[in-house]
Amino acid sequence: MHYLGQNFVLMIKEAHKQAYLNDSPLHADMAAALESPANQPINSPDQHCDRIDLTLVEAVFDALTERGHSISALREQLKMTGVAANFTSRALYILTAPTFFDCARVAMHLASTDNNVFTANVVEKNDVVAINVHFHVETSQLVKEHIMSVINQFTDFLHQLRKTDLGSALDPIESVIADENHPLWSVLAPKIFQRLPFSIVFEREMLEQANPFSNPREHMLLSTLLQTDTSRSEVPLHYTRLIMAQIAHAFEHKASTQLKDIADLNNISEATLKRKLSIEGSSFIAIKASLRADQALLLLEEGLPQESISDYLQYACPTGFSRSFKAWYGVNATKIAKCLCPESSSWSKKSVI
Repeated sequence: MHYLGQNFVLMIKEAHKQAYLNDSPLHADMAAALESPANQPINSPDQHCDRIDLTLVEAVFDALTERGHSISALREQLKMTGVAANFTSRALYILTAPTFFDCARVAMHLASTDNNVFTANVVEKNDVVAINVHFHVETSQLVKEHIMSVINQFTDFLHQLRKTDLGSALDPIESVIADENHPLWSVLAPKIFQRLPFSIVFEREMLEQANPFSNPREHMLLSTLLQTDTSRSEVPLHYTRLIMAQIAHAFEHKASTQLKDIADLNNISEATLKRKLSIEGSSFIAIKASLRADQALLLLEEGLPQESISDYLQYACPTGFSRSFKAWYGVNATKIAKCLCPESSSWSKKSVI
């Protein structure tokens, strides 16, 4: 999983073949790297070994640039983005993180930099960590399949490390996006159904383990390299996502979710926060209501009683929660809960990985 792709290896080989850096201090390092089996393709974590270090690749880039060699195209390869390319800087940024928890956080952060379709919140609990995916618009099954394919890459990776049976844990998760298998498919209006959230749950102990492929130097280098992507001033829905995550955290820890307190948390005034959200086409009230709707459904899937969900979402009384739920979904919470009951349905995406 954790290695530099052939694009980078070929660049090092070409520079070595053309003797571009024979008189450079890098020459010996390049020769040693190419003589190592590290530049051979690696297809699973079981086959990992040393490889051409990203710091060496970057040093070769810099040295060639200083000497006037045209390597702009090769440099762009290092900056490639997209989940379909396995040898990208983004993939390496995820896989060089210190722990699996960091891998998950980085992956969710990067997923948020290029779209207005969904927000992925990481919710930490005592024994598990949930990645809750919230949709801002009606979303096709194709898009959800794409998101699930990214998550499945990560879960496959964890399973290979744990030597566990992939099928038993991942099969139920697949049904989260299969319309005909979803227990609420015939219950909810299409527009509501296409915005349903879903959650993937991981054992906290597993995620907190050290990542055996961690490389602090490369991770720091990639962080700098991707700074333009991940820290640009107009990241889609930046404040919408930030406030949603902060409210979710407040719900989990029974903290205040009032506008004033969230604004204070961000060291800005209430008016400034409202303005920033307005620019993104949202509002504090809308974000909180949307998150409550999503969390209510996810908690019902966990089998929590409605009174507990009402308390978790900070309603004054269960009646208020019930009215809100009916307004969100057009169906009362009791009916939804019966549809989601594990005993009456084979559908369950809450499998802990």
